[in-house]
Amino acid sequence: MRKTKTPFETRFGSSAATDYVIVIETITKADGGGYCAIVPDLKGCMAVGESYAIVIANIRAAIEEWITESSRLGYDVPLAPSALPNPFDSHM
Repeated sequence: MRKTKTPFETRFGSSAATDYVIVIETITKADGGGYCAIVPDLKGCMAVGESYAIVIANIRAAIEEWITESSRLGYDVPLAPSALPNPFDSHM
């Protein structure tokens, strides 16, 4: 299990639920401990978990639910950064 005292960004796997950047922060013991994960590209998409593995599982589920519900309601779903064109690709 990886522990961190500062937020970090990471990517996991290659499914729709893991193509987004995930920011994970450690929750202090005074605030109950564990981890909090947010997805900056999906407004309001977040999850918590007692362990690193649990927060990862929870944020994956939250991303899937966020995308499903937003689509159902007719809202635009932002493209994951991995789906965006790379500005450094040289086709000039």
